[in-house]
Amino acid sequence: MMARVTARGAERWVRGHPWIYRSEVLEGPSEPGLVQVKGPRGRFIGQALYSPRSEIRLRLLDRSDRPIDQDWWRDRLSRSAAVRAGVDATAYRLVYGEGDGLPSLIVDRYDRWIVGQILSAGLETMRATILHALVETVAPQGILLRNDAPVRQREGLPLETVAVYGSVPRQIEVREGAVRYLAAPW
Repeated sequence: MMARVTARGAERWVRGHPWIYRSEVLEGPSEPGLVQVKGPRGRFIGQALYSPRSEIRLRLLDRSDRPIDQDWWRDRLSRSAAVRAGVDATAYRLVYGEGDGLPSLIVDRYDRWIVGQILSAGLETMRATILHALVETVAPQGILLRNDAPVRQREGLPLETVAVYGSVPRQIEVREGAVRYLAAPW
């Protein structure tokens, strides 16, 4: 799939902004998913998640033409985990969406379990690949998707809370430094 953007949209990425808005998209597919992004004259400028119902139409994944596949997701998730390797806690945010170059993806770790959110229609099309990469990278006992944020409705997605891998307890004892407490992921 391909999307073509205005000069202003292309410039937005050159300046480091991770999004291109609806008004800056000249053409795009009718369905959400991964797209090759081209500037107004047809020159490749990157790959993005495309959400046809969103004001944020394009969310930058990569400026190269490297395949966005299982290896790509595993690499990006591994980078996020490595940045947080020294955190003195068993509960922390593993992926901060755009901050980690993984737009509209939030992943929290609660000891041996993962709680995630997929917040765009474009990213939702890659759910299986992302979950598989999370299992390979983090080796959790379970993954819960808390896809209950209202932004999903604006993307045309249902609200849901669902265990998608293994099992996730209702309460998990976690630690931040010397403080221990119970977290309720559900």
